[in-house]
Amino acid sequence: MIKFFVGFVVGVVLSSTVLLIYVDQQATKKFELGSYHGEIHGLSKAARLLSDEFGDLDSSLSYEVLYSVKTTSVVSTEINGVKTIRVIP
Repeated sequence: MIKFFVGFVVGVVLSSTVLLIYVDQQATKKFELGSYHGEIHGLSKAARLLSDEFGDLDSSLSYEVLYSVKTTSVVSTEINGVKTIRVIP
């Protein structure tokens, strides 16, 4: 009976250790995934707000891309000697 109990306890301890390592790895992956999607959401919202405030870019102007999110780019351009931010939807 003691051998059975020792074997049972060792099995529970080893299984718990493996499970805890697996759960920790999965939690780290989910955190990184959520952080990445939150960053994309924040950049998209910033681009949308900048578009509302400054407007879209006229295609004839030269520009420098500050950042891009999916199909939207936030750019820096010079209009009448003044540097401004515009959005390319």
